[in-house]
Amino acid sequence: MSWLRNRSDADRRDRDDRARRDREDRERRDREDRDRRDREDRDRRDREDRERAR
Repeated sequence: MSWLRNRSDADRRDRDDRARRDREDRERRDREDRDRRDREDRDRRDREDRERAR
């Protein structure tokens, strides 16, 4: 029966690894989206400031 326990341990590790990768991917996407929004907001503010300065 030890092979069954080893198999379930391997399955659990695979599940944990997959969950960790999914979480890291989600966090990376969130960070990239936030950075992109910040950059777009900054560009828009700069453009509005330049137009106002004219």
